[in-house]
Amino acid sequence: MKVGLISDTHIPEAMPELWPHVFEQFKGTQCILHGGDIYDFSVLDRLEKIAPVYAARGNGEDGSGGRKVQPKDERVRDVWLLNLEGFAIGLTH
Repeated sequence: MKVGLISDTHIPEAMPELWPHVFEQFKGTQCILHGGDIYDFSVLDRLEKIAPVYAARGNGEDGSGGRKVQPKDERVRDVWLLNLEGFAIGLTH
């Protein structure tokens, strides 16, 4: 199983959108894990076109630094415990 792992994308503060090579590297993945500080959930929409996305909610999604609080989203939790082909994977920010 190929799993994509990314974190702290800080979009759009760091840059307008993810680098194109992120999407190239994630081709063929069965799922993508995002470790939080997404900032804008449009990042998850783009990643989800490649594979299912599981994301940890970071402080950047909860209004820290005066940022917009991101809405509830089924792809985003404080903590995930996933079973990926027999491996227990924990994901949090």
